[in-house]
Amino acid sequence: MKIAKVRTLTVAAPPHRNWVFVKVETDQPGLYGWGEGTLEWKTRGVVGTVEDFVPILLGQDPRDVTRIVELLQRTSFWPLGVIGLTALSAVEQAAGTSRARIWASRSGRCLAARCVTASASIPISAPER
Repeated sequence: MKIAKVRTLTVAAPPHRNWVFVKVETDQPGLYGWGEGTLEWKTRGVVGTVEDFVPILLGQDPRDVTRIVELLQRTSFWPLGVIGLTALSAVEQAAGTSRARIWASRSGRCLAARCVTASASIPISAPER
């Protein structure tokens, strides 16, 4: 599974801000994730940073969110700063929600096929007083 497309969507939220959303689409039909990267009065900066991230993101595995975050941080010559970290956060959220959709689709198929899963319980004791 690979990231096939990254898009931004800017939504006007009058009177003083815009909301910035990022959609990460995979090469699997119907598997995508949304992230939010709003930074007041810095809409074009966040959108531009996400667009700069696209060549780095294409072809990456969206399930490996930690690797994506590290890759985006390490390929930047300068520290990302507020705008860069906001864009990074939106991409991270979008990759994470696509990962959740993958898990949910597999669980749904498993439930439809009446799969049996084992669970372990960990005893939690009350704190001592």
